Amino acid sequence: MDLIRFMRCFCTLGCVLLLVLLAPPASAQIEPAGIFASGAVLQRDRPIAIWGTAMSAGLLRAEIRDDGQVISSGAGNVNADGTWRVTLPALAAGGPYVLSLRTDTEELLVEDVLVGEIWLASGQSNMNMLVRPNGPWSAGVLDYEQVITSSSNSRVRLFDVETGYSTTPGSQVLGVWRSARPQTTGEFSGVAYFFAKRLHEALGVPVGVITAAVGGTSAAAWTPREALLADPDLAEIVAAYESRLVRFPAELASWPQRLAQWEAESGRARAAGLPEPARPPSPKDPTTSIGSPFILYNAMIHPLAGSSIRGVIWYQGEGDVREPVRHTKLLPAMVSAWRGAWKQDFPFIYVQLANYRQRPAQPGASNVAELREAQAVVQDLIPNSAMITAVDVGEADTIHPRNKQEVGRRLSLAARALAYGQQVSWRGPRVVSVEFVAGAAHVVVDADGGELEVRGPEADRSVIRGFALAGEDRVWHWADARIDANGRITVSSARVARPVAMRYGWAANPECNVYDKSGLPLLPFRSDAWNEPHEFVE
Repeated sequence: MDLIRFMRCFCTLGCVLLLVLLAPPASAQIEPAGIFASGAVLQRDRPIAIWGTAMSAGLLRAEIRDDGQVISSGAGNVNADGTWRVTLPALAAGGPYVLSLRTDTEELLVEDVLVGEIWLASGQSNMNMLVRPNGPWSAGVLDYEQVITSSSNSRVRLFDVETGYSTTPGSQVLGVWRSARPQTTGEFSGVAYFFAKRLHEALGVPVGVITAAVGGTSAAAWTPREALLADPDLAEIVAAYESRLVRFPAELASWPQRLAQWEAESGRARAAGLPEPARPPSPKDPTTSIGSPFILYNAMIHPLAGSSIRGVIWYQGEGDVREPVRHTKLLPAMVSAWRGAWKQDFPFIYVQLANYRQRPAQPGASNVAELREAQAVVQDLIPNSAMITAVDVGEADTIHPRNKQEVGRRLSLAARALAYGQQVSWRGPRVVSVEFVAGAAHVVVDADGGELEVRGPEADRSVIRGFALAGEDRVWHWADARIDANGRITVSSARVARPVAMRYGWAANPECNVYDKSGLPLLPFRSDAWNEPHEFVE
């Protein structure tokens, strides 16, 4: 009996060992890049680039299947470093599909994949602002509760790139695809969600937006190092950052020790059940901060480069109000570098800063207005770009206004015109010339969206606000204005007998009420180029 029991145990152990040897490894051998996870949206009507890593060498095959039928396929070799890249033939909009990735030893299935329109949304806090309230700095978008409860739409999806910093170009981003529904929409970027929702309604196809935005950042943080170094003015940003690291070698050398100490203390605090506010604050990596150049590009944009996208929407500028003139170099350099990384001249659509702060009692200089002017100039410097304005949807007491619905709507209008060739009014009226004759400024306006009109409370619709004039003394005074039958605006002031300069909407929070028939506001403008001293407003 003992021998029989021994043989049974031996056979059982042998079978277990054999099963262990034949079983696949616990960790997946095939790992696609994070944006190709379940629930992904892929760009329609263009070759579909997919990449990732694999543990086994050889050929990797990729297929998109619809009810088991292969509708697009391709293959590529796994490189010596474990990386692979496959480009699939273009598909029309549709889904949900299954993406199959397989080698000779393994198959990975990525479920619920849609084909439609993909946009990248980036910038700083106003792009990053969630639909729901988010701590003391954001009260959520307008009517956020109703927005969330009525948001169910599996054809509108967002992928939020986890914030990361890197001094060298990265290869992977973390995040998850989520479709719009009450359980998820509150976590979406408000601007990105309303943009995607409007675009989906207009196009009737799935729309996915990849959001990569961090509050308080300059465009320099989103620009590759080599692109900054290519311009002597922008190279100063890199030099200042790198000299700061050199000046504080002790801080740099002690960073690993401080990080390890914090991780140990934080772990003990978590184990003790302490709430997050009572835990030790994390130390700052001296090489990375939101004020450092190129680190966000490396960590959050570079890993996405080469994916098939339709275009980019961008909401940033508050982080560059100290350097309005430099912004006219910085943003074009960033866009050019991104297009080079993607090898694609995609549309770039961006938001002119919203109004905020208290309205000035008297007209004068404004660094925020200068940044808006720089943003307007940039549109002529970046081919295939469009600027929409938010100068009328802001709030005096916050730099994070709640009306993200209108910002998303205007961005979607510009996208429909620029990326899809639709005949829609998207560009607000803009001043094209000013002539000073007989004590008045005669302003010619180009208004794509129909004739000009005054909007606002009923009692104020006869009064045009926001214009100012100055004479040779360069002293600014509020001015009267009227729209004539030809759509021109005549501006005059009893206090300026011989005006030589005119401004409109020139303040951090200007009072301006001229619109076109489509409901888009007249863009801020100045006829002068005076360099005036003024108090800095952030």
